[in-house]
Amino acid sequence: MSRARITRAMALALVIATSALSVTTTGTASAQELPFPIPGFELPSTGSSGTGSSDTGSSGTGSSDSGSSGPDTTAPNGGLQLLSPNRGESVLGIPIETLSDNPQGAIVVNGVAMPATTDRQNLLIAVLDAKTGGLLQSGTQPNDVNGLNSFTGIVDNFKNKNDTIVVVSGFNGVRNAGREPALGRLVRALGGTPMSTNDLGRMEFGAPFSMIGKTAAVEGVAYTRVAVEPGDRAGGDITGLLRWNSIAGGWYDFTPPAPVEYSSNKSSGSTVTVAIGDRTYPTTAPGSDGFRIQAFDSQTLEPAYSANVVTGNPVGDQELSADLDAVSKEVDNAGRPYLVFVQSFGKPVPSARWQQGADAILRMGGSRLAFLNLNGTSDYTLLGSADPSASPLEVGTLLGKPGPSVGLLTRSHDFSYRPMASGALGDVDLLQSKIMYQAPYQGGSTSAPTFPAIDRAAEQYIGWRAGVRGCTTADSAACDVRFQYRNDFLGSWDPINTALTQVTYPSAGPERTFTEDQFNTALTQLRQEIRGFIEVRNYYVGLQQALSIGGTDPMLNIKKIGDDAVNTVAPPPGPNVVADGLKSVSTVMNYVTFAIPELKAVWGQISTIWGLVAPFTGPSGNSALANKIRVRADQLSSQLSESLRAATYGFTSVGLVMVSDYGKLTAAKAEIDAGRWALPPNPADVISPLSDGLKTTFLKTLVPIAFPWLMRGTGPPSGPSDASGLTCAIYEDLIDEYEQRSPWRGLPQIAQMRSVWNFDGSGQPIVWNMFFTRENPDTSGLSSDSSHISADLAGTMFGTARGQLGINLYDFMSPRYFGTTVHQVDHTARKCNLG
Repeated sequence: MSRARITRAMALALVIATSALSVTTTGTASAQELPFPIPGFELPSTGSSGTGSSDTGSSGTGSSDSGSSGPDTTAPNGGLQLLSPNRGESVLGIPIETLSDNPQGAIVVNGVAMPATTDRQNLLIAVLDAKTGGLLQSGTQPNDVNGLNSFTGIVDNFKNKNDTIVVVSGFNGVRNAGREPALGRLVRALGGTPMSTNDLGRMEFGAPFSMIGKTAAVEGVAYTRVAVEPGDRAGGDITGLLRWNSIAGGWYDFTPPAPVEYSSNKSSGSTVTVAIGDRTYPTTAPGSDGFRIQAFDSQTLEPAYSANVVTGNPVGDQELSADLDAVSKEVDNAGRPYLVFVQSFGKPVPSARWQQGADAILRMGGSRLAFLNLNGTSDYTLLGSADPSASPLEVGTLLGKPGPSVGLLTRSHDFSYRPMASGALGDVDLLQSKIMYQAPYQGGSTSAPTFPAIDRAAEQYIGWRAGVRGCTTADSAACDVRFQYRNDFLGSWDPINTALTQVTYPSAGPERTFTEDQFNTALTQLRQEIRGFIEVRNYYVGLQQALSIGGTDPMLNIKKIGDDAVNTVAPPPGPNVVADGLKSVSTVMNYVTFAIPELKAVWGQISTIWGLVAPFTGPSGNSALANKIRVRADQLSSQLSESLRAATYGFTSVGLVMVSDYGKLTAAKAEIDAGRWALPPNPADVISPLSDGLKTTFLKTLVPIAFPWLMRGTGPPSGPSDASGLTCAIYEDLIDEYEQRSPWRGLPQIAQMRSVWNFDGSGQPIVWNMFFTRENPDTSGLSSDSSHISADLAGTMFGTARGQLGINLYDFMSPRYFGTTVHQVDHTARKCNLG
């Protein structure tokens, strides 16, 4: 019996001996005390269960990818701890489940139920050491304010350890959840975002729930989930993996389950096929132009709403608005808005009957401007939701990003799905995720279960002759060639590859403990694997190095790019910027794929891999691409720099997963050999567009903070042909009358546009002058340049010349950056009716 199993048995015995459980029907009285921490209790270090989970990451399935035991005491990989301290567990991560149906305990890590987490009436907790994966404390407390305060106290006791992971869950909700401030304090202590009224109401009613966060974390770090109704255990359960992150000495980060592939349209013509995972939803419309509307439950991705509308006629146009309005207001049984696909077919032309639909598009995070200005010349795709915390995706020719959209959906911090990586067909690689999470290779040996079985003695002899690390003699028990693919990932393998061409079957003697057939089979297999290993390893390391984000003198200095943007824009002080890493990556990738499309084989991989390791945190323990964190504008550059550095270090983690399994190794090698996964021929080919892409995301984030008012000014024929010609009536005391002033006479032409916002009573489109200004702009015209963007900054953002970013105004003037409020500027009216 291993030490881990012995200590677990001792721990369980201690629970039984010291804490008999007596729970009343109210679920609050006589809950057992917390007898932990227990010195010496730790999770098993071998035989990770769940390594083969390709969809949920939950415990209890799969097998480990190495049966080797005992730590390697020397320091490979240049001293970097690329592998967790628990040899034998899956490189993909150890499974964690917060509210399982395991009778031995609801919180399960690596197949082990945490002690004293069986209580189905009260609140459960487990505190894990992120450096080792070991248990620090677990147990239960009453389902009341005292229990909540007790858990908050436990979390606070670890507040100086940002490498501590905390799970809190319960089968029976939280008593008085909607009215008890203690729950809010616990959520904040874990790094959670304030829970919605709907979530709190269901928790108070008894719906199961889970939270997984970190001590000393800022808001936006923790994951939470609340079931639909009492008894819905699965709906309140969080599953995923604790994946080793080698940055800053190494720790485990929680990673949600495998991403889900999606496509807004896999067909052509009037047939639209929306795809989610392996399921497709095709429909064919009886017309050439229109929209497919398909909605899904945001937690389960079950289909919830479907409509296929042909436009270009009064009935169809009205039906479009009615369907969009309906789907934007539909919610699931828990009151959560749906995840909605709106996909055009043909080239629809807006009409006055689209206006109600445009309001619905706005509610779901899309742009009213983009929707009502399609004008028969553009396709349109929206992946949105009426949930204000959602991350909508909107593309189309008019927006500078032609659709349809393909990509990956991942779990957000409330465990609903959000886009992780997205783009036009060919801009996002979907095989990185599919191969990374595919089921493990089956048919291996005890020593290497995820590789084809070869004779153990032959392997030891070949490893010794080739100079593989750890193979010090012809029969060294420590010799494990396959384990070294991970353990010595960054080692020198080219000499080993060369030496393998010279290894021969031993002459008669003590070294000859295997047949020649066994030797030849093992040698052929190892030669193939090591050639593939070198190719795959070099690809991931090369891609990581090409980004040049890490190191003491990086070519791509993210912080400097961000700081320069802050100095240029000069946004107001305060915690007024949301650092959304995945949105930033999407912005960067949209820019680079447009700027240098010939490097799609590079950009698609970078985008997907950054998404796959988005939960990896930097040294602060808070910054990860997957987190939405509110920061001061002058902190945005540091936040994004740290999270992108952590994600880029994570390229190695993905590489380790790919070489840890024969099926993944051969699949990855095939993609590289086919040229679908490629390194840039010159690092400068990547650095320059990435630098401009980062500048784009900083400016698109910061400029709406400095100039937050999106304006809709009177257009022709009642008003001027551009926003610069708008005038406001200002009262002059000296002459006792109103005088017309031009507050925006200096507004750069490149930072404004004429666009349809609505239609008049006769169905004709009304064109408005669209622009943006500072809050409460001065309409006196005395300082016209102070309220709007400068010509230099406008040129940098919206110009298309060399060195300019070419930001699309339809994409920029959207609720994704300015919110849903638009201020109307009435030409010639007193102060333009702005107050």
